[in-house]
Amino acid sequence: MQYRHFTIPIAQWLEHILNHRQPLCRVLMTKRSLISASLLIISLLTSPLVGAASIPILNNNTPDSYIVKKGDTLWDISAVFLEDPWLWPNIWRANPSIDNPHLIYPGDEIRLLIDQGQPYLTLYPSSTGGHAEHINADQSLIPMAAIREFLTKPLLTASDQFQHAATIIGSADNRLMYAHGDSVYVTNNTVMVLNQTYSIYRAGAMLRDPDNGQVLGQQAIHIGQAVVTHSAVPARVTLINTKREVRPGDRLLASPTHSAPDLTIQHADIDLSAQVIALFEALSQVGNYQVVVSNAGRAQGLRAGHIVALQKRGVLKNEQQLPDQSIGSAMIFKAFDELSYLLILDTNRPISVGDLISAG
Repeated sequence: MQYRHFTIPIAQWLEHILNHRQPLCRVLMTKRSLISASLLIISLLTSPLVGAASIPILNNNTPDSYIVKKGDTLWDISAVFLEDPWLWPNIWRANPSIDNPHLIYPGDEIRLLIDQGQPYLTLYPSSTGGHAEHINADQSLIPMAAIREFLTKPLLTASDQFQHAATIIGSADNRLMYAHGDSVYVTNNTVMVLNQTYSIYRAGAMLRDPDNGQVLGQQAIHIGQAVVTHSAVPARVTLINTKREVRPGDRLLASPTHSAPDLTIQHADIDLSAQVIALFEALSQVGNYQVVVSNAGRAQGLRAGHIVALQKRGVLKNEQQLPDQSIGSAMIFKAFDELSYLLILDTNRPISVGDLISAG
């Protein structure tokens, strides 16, 4: 039997939740049909609608229903039912009798139902109608707060783009460090637009492919912003929103427009052999909901929303090569040509540079 990959696009849903900041929903579940675990697994594996890699696995002792509590997040609710909470979109089914079935409130009920041997979750609103207090809508299934800065600021750049960016030269009083409100001069390597706001970055580490040493990009440390006050040569800018001191040599890049990522959560159905090559805001290790960089990107078939597996490389013991050890999962949330950002979703060990990334 040919399997078809089944995924549910969630970007618009997440953006709606984030923008409207309204109460989340509760979930109510009726008594589930008594289906043995073995029959349920067989029905899932033989379904022509669900790709084998995307099948959500129910937790042991999964309840038939769950009443949403104040303080719950969508991740909390998903974890009640699923081993892999990020696969919630693959098992969620909107209740057609509810005007807005994607808003979940404390007191609502999530029900686990079975349709033709396949489990699904759906929402039943509270009969009391008490929706004065609601779950924080910003706490969505994908923790957007963890990745928002990476979407709004180019913390990875092509090395040639960084080298050709406008550069801070100095100030009229010849100081070596500057802060919010200071006026400084910049080289006009690119056209500087009067009154336009640019982002200020400091050169970070060069990112190289560990297999061949090829330069893949460069890390950029976000310093603050600058508004162009004179566009002549050299241009002059006023520093604003500085997070740390600004120095001569720091670069100006156009501030990107922010848009929510088009995340269609799915396992990466590609031949993938990659590594973690950089960490953010960590010296040696990171954990859940932190961001790492991979030496694979669009050129290797990765797309935003792909779920990948993480492994620790097997070590050599007594001249015996031990196998690689699975340690967790991550989601690609932004893919460049040869690099990508990954959000660690679930790991039982700290993630380090050199850890392996595969399609799982």
